[in-house]
Amino acid sequence: MYLVNLDKIPNQTFNVMLDNVDYRVALRSIKGLTYMSLWANGELLFYNQLCTPNAPVNPYRYVSINGRFCFACDTDDYPYYTQFGETQQLYFITQEEIDNA
Repeated sequence: MYLVNLDKIPNQTFNVMLDNVDYRVALRSIKGLTYMSLWANGELLFYNQLCTPNAPVNPYRYVSINGRFCFACDTDDYPYYTQFGETQQLYFITQEEIDNA
């Protein structure tokens, strides 16, 4: 499991290398909610998926490469940039960790 550091800004796009995959993550804040778009090695996996608390951003294995991104939230509040790094953290959970859970 990897912690992905986020800035406390409403819209951000960044690259992160995890398990030999170059992920490009785009987070968009719209009306109190956060949406994620994700690319892996330049290939779009999903676009504007709603981020929910304590669940994979996109639960489908066929759109994942080596694992899934998940927001861990101390409360049941939906992820939103004002709480990034405080009560809400973005993690990448490897496929091996998912299979062994």
